[in-house]
This record gives sequence, structure tokens and C-alpha cells, in this order.
Amino acid sequence: MKNLIQKYNQTVNFILMHGGVGDHVSSIVALNYIISTYTHITPRIYTPDYFKEFTKYFLPNSLVYDYSAMKFNYNRALPTRTTEWDGVISPMRLHCTDYAFMKLCDNIPDIEHRNYPQITPDSIDVSKFNLPDKFIVLTTGYTASVRAWKSEYINGISNFAINNGLNVVFLGQTSTKTGSAHNIKGTFDDKIDYNLGINLIDKTSLLEAAAIMAKSQAVLGVDNGLLHIAACTQVPIIAGYTTVDPKARIPIRNNVSGWNYYAVTPDNDLECRFCQSNTNFLYGHKYTNCLTKTFKCVDNMEGSKFIRILQEILNK
Repeated sequence: MKNLIQKYNQTVNFILMHGGVGDHVSSIVALNYIISTYTHITPRIYTPDYFKEFTKYFLPNSLVYDYSAMKFNYNRALPTRTTEWDGVISPMRLHCTDYAFMKLCDNIPDIEHRNYPQITPDSIDVSKFNLPDKFIVLTTGYTASVRAWKSEYINGISNFAINNGLNVVFLGQTSTKTGSAHNIKGTFDDKIDYNLGINLIDKTSLLEAAAIMAKSQAVLGVDNGLLHIAACTQVPIIAGYTTVDPKARIPIRNNVSGWNYYAVTPDNDLECRFCQSNTNFLYGHKYTNCLTKTFKCVDNMEGSKFIRILQEILNK
């Protein structure tokens, strides 16, 4: 069958559209598999401009375009796409990597093909940032108020790190580059004390952020794109989840789902936790907003939960 298929060469457009950084990282997992497995196709990959460099790093021999080139090439090949939801299928219930596989090639392969791609930290020059020897990374941004991380929690973690001989590096962007209308600062207070660490927000590319995180003792945050970038390294990750069940998000590394990964979740007795994963057919409700208008899951992202896990990591 393989020899027969080789006669039917196709050029295929793979379009990474909508969604955020996490969706696109998951798509690279699937594209790696597709390119190595389906050798009868010539792939053309379209990404948001901000994600083009990252894509080329992991798919160096592929044709990678940003959306400005789509009108020229789009109709010359068969299209397929990811992160554009069809019906009730979404990466909020199906694992985000499996979702990318289903959207891009209608197949979910064995676990060894579903690992997040890994950077080589020394191949990315971050010397200009003068990083300290020992530090943790805090990813403070969010694109929806239901995935906020309160400043009091972040400041508490920063102080804990300092008191334990660690520096703090802040990473992220102050505005989205994903086409989202949401400001990363959201609707909550913005009283994060960036003076407690090294503020690199808006100062790195995605590849530089990945290399910085690879050199850290741990990366912490609440369900954001940089946590997926961190999963392209071997660093310990402590990730909080509010509206989405972590089972749909936990990355695969070293053929293990959740390797060196620690999920912080709302209390078990919070009935509305993981609402976006556990409800369906609530048409008209945008899950960037709180379903109950109480934001109890955000309140549940206490710094003490992250500190407890961080202490365990540091004691190993």
C-alpha cells in the first residue's frame, strides 16, 4: 500500500489558525509526525507571523509562511487546518495534542509520536539577558479573566523564592499576538511587584523565552501559552487550571503524560471547576467569562498551592 500511495503526490496546506500559542505548539507535534510519516505529500505550513520563527526551528526543512502569503498559495493545494473548532469538538475536552492530530491527519498515533518537541537550549543565545545562576520563571499573563493569577499570589511566590535563595524572572507579553481581543492584564488588579525579580516581559521572542525557561529551576503559571513553550524543555512545570480540566492540557514528554509536570487545580468541592471541559451546548456563553460570575476558580489559584509543590521540587 505504501508504494501505491507514493504515486499520488499531493501538496497540502496546513493552516494553524485562531487559537493561541498552546494550540500551535500542539500542532507542531502533529506536523512533525505528518512530515515523517506521510512522505507522499509536500507540506506548506501557514502560521501567525509571531509563531513563524518557532515553527521553522522545529520544522527546518518545511515551507513555512505567515498569513500574508496565504492568498497567493492557498488555492493551489488541498487545505487542512487546526484550532478552528468544528461543532462541539474542541481541545477543551479532547487533549490539545490529540485534537491537532485529529484535525490535521485524522489519526492519533502511539504516545511516542505525541511528545512535545524539545529545544536545544544552547542553540539559542540568551546571553544578553544576564540571567542569574538559579532562578524560577513566573508567567504572569492571561488572555481571559477566568485564567487570571492574582497579584497577591504572584507576589507571595516571588517572596518565597527570594527567601530561599532563588531569583525570579518574569516572562510574557503585555498584549496578545494571537488575534484575540483580550488584553493580557485582564480585568483584575495589576499590582504585581516586578521589582522582586528580573522583568523580561515584552523583551523576548518565543525561542528566547523557551531557552530562558530551560535554564530555570521551575516554571510557574496559570494555563497560558508559555507553559506549552516550557514543555518544549525538560524543566519542571507547575501549572494552574481553572476552566479547563488539566487532562486536556498536560503535555507529553519522554513518552510520559505529565512528566515533570504538576497541576494545581481548584478545590474538589468547587462544583463549577473545569466548566469549559465539563459543560456542553451552552451556546452564547463565552468561556473567557465566568459562568457563575463568582471567579471562585481564580480565587483557588492560591500561591500557597504553588509554593508547596515548588518546595518539593527544590528539595529533590
